Amino acid sequence: MEVHKTIGLTKLQRQVEESWKNGKVPLFFDPSGNLETFYKYSGVLCEINKLQISLGIGRRTLEEVKEDIRLKFKSAMKNGSTLAFFMDKAVSKFKDYFDEAYLPQEIFSPEKIVDSEIYKKILNEDENVDIFGNYG
Repeated sequence: MEVHKTIGLTKLQRQVEESWKNGKVPLFFDPSGNLETFYKYSGVLCEINKLQISLGIGRRTLEEVKEDIRLKFKSAMKNGSTLAFFMDKAVSKFKDYFDEAYLPQEIFSPEKIVDSEIYKKILNEDENVDIFGNYG
């Protein structure tokens, strides 16, 4: 298992896909800050750092933070995009943001997340429609 390697931005998506094919979830450390910009425009960026701050100062409840994460995940799945969790310098209680009512931990399992039943767990009743408006 390779623990550390340097990846250029042009090879990033290929590395993400390769990691998922191998049953792994990639974790990137980016001191340059380029990944944040990259995923703002070519994926779905979930800024955990900002959500955690808003939770800490009382601007949002834990349920509101969980809902925001759920909506980011739903958007990524619907559009076939990569969901990137941006932590910045925050140390997060990441585990607190996941529960069956909002977002199951299976989203970090490449084998399980492609199961439509897992994806449907995160949908509200009115969201379980295809692009033509058909239920299911």
